[in-house]
Amino acid sequence: MNWKKIVLIIFGILGIIVLLFGGFIGYIYYERLGRYPTNTAKYPHEIGYINPETSEFSEGFELCDSSLKPFGYYHSARGIFNGEKYQFRKTISEKYTNNGYTDSGFVNVRFLLNCNGKVGNVEINELNTDYEKTDLNDELVDQLVTLSIAKQNWIPKEIEGKTYDSYMYLIFKIEDGEVLEILP
Repeated sequence: MNWKKIVLIIFGILGIIVLLFGGFIGYIYYERLGRYPTNTAKYPHEIGYINPETSEFSEGFELCDSSLKPFGYYHSARGIFNGEKYQFRKTISEKYTNNGYTDSGFVNVRFLLNCNGKVGNVEINELNTDYEKTDLNDELVDQLVTLSIAKQNWIPKEIEGKTYDSYMYLIFKIEDGEVLEILP
């Protein structure tokens, strides 16, 4: 058997593996970082960031671990409804009253829940049915926000005995003052 041929074949196979691995790493880098460069001057924060300076109910509110992003940072955290989403919807439908409101649109409530179960850094967005910013009836919005952030609705996210800060958002679809849907 010719040892030179065997060594060349082994180095050839190793070279191909290195090239494939390098190509895979390059592709991942391109998809994650290189394809869409982020303008960090214009967008200094990541998705889900709620500015405590402009949010409501943020005075005295602190996250338990500010070095970590809240659980569910890019999406709404699952499993933090007390009694799951069914119970939350039931609570809203029982306690919300339409006091002659005629508004239609969406009320988006984003907030953080710390590991102690306290809600804070609440951001409220009011949209019309065309998803444009609008000003819905203040009483209607206040009622939905107050019902939404009530402490009894939320339990801190726990994984393997450790509780985490969580990010949550709710979207109320309103038609003629009635809550049609609660998303997500």
